Order: sequence, then structure tokens, then C-alpha cells
Amino acid sequence: MRPGHTLVVPRREIDRWTDADGALLARCVEVAQAIGQGVRRAWDAPRAGLVIAGFEVPHLHIHVAPVWDMSDFDFTRAKPEEDQSALDDAGKKLRAALLELGYEQARDTDRG
Repeated sequence: MRPGHTLVVPRREIDRWTDADGALLARCVEVAQAIGQGVRRAWDAPRAGLVIAGFEVPHLHIHVAPVWDMSDFDFTRAKPEEDQSALDDAGKKLRAALLELGYEQARDTDRG
């Protein structure tokens, strides 16, 4: 939807979020909250939006994105990012913000 748009996806395959057990759903929301704090910081956004839509793929996933107004939730405006370096840069930016916030688990040990 915009730079910073991030998905939180559990490893366990679950089609609908309403089928997830409470502990797994709570953990997904906990991770989404941390990501939300990171995207707000990294993109200097007033809010972090959270959406569970469930129509794009048959797997529980939570959309987290920096948002400025309700139009930022319009999925029809979403365009796939084809520039891999832009995606890599956004990941680095989010990772740096999460580390600044104290989320050491955001450290990417594979890339340094």
C-alpha cells in the first residue's frame, strides 16, 4: 500500500484468523504492535494501521503500515514494488527503527 507496509504471518498455517487459538492470535498482535511502533518511527507516521482482511491468500496474515489518513487503507491503490533494492531499503529502515526501540530480535544475523 505504501513503503513500510509489513505483513505479520504465523508459521502455522491457519486459513481464517477466527480459527486461530487465542495464544497464537495474541502473539501475532503482539508482534504487529512492535512492527507498528517501528513503522511509525521509521516513516514518521502519526499512526500505524492494522488490517486483517483474509481475502488475498488463504492464510492468516496481519497488514501493518504507516498511515496518515483513512485513504491509506485503500487496498485498491496498492501497487506491487518491483524494485528489490527499495524493498531491501525499507527492511533496513524498519529493522533500524525496531532496534532503536529495543527490539533486539530484529537484528538480522544473516546480513550483519
